[in-house]
Amino acid sequence: AISVDVIVTLPVNMTTGESNVRRLVTSKKVDGIIIIHQDLFGDQPDLLDFLDRHKVPYLFAHHDPGDNMYGQVDCI
Repeated sequence: AISVDVIVTLPVNMTTGESNVRRLVTSKKVDGIIIIHQDLFGDQPDLLDFLDRHKVPYLFAHHDPGDNMYGQVDCI
């Protein structure tokens, strides 16, 4: 059996202003990211490039960002 843990977080820590996504990725706490909210990139326009550089798989859920916004991406 595969064990899976889910971490739900806001994009930015409201106290420190630090990116929760970047912190989770650099601390190696996640194997992949499901992007639920389309405003995840508000102050982090290079976040997908960051995820690509760190080889963290991601997909969009509940909205299709469209090719114009981020290029070819996976979404469900």
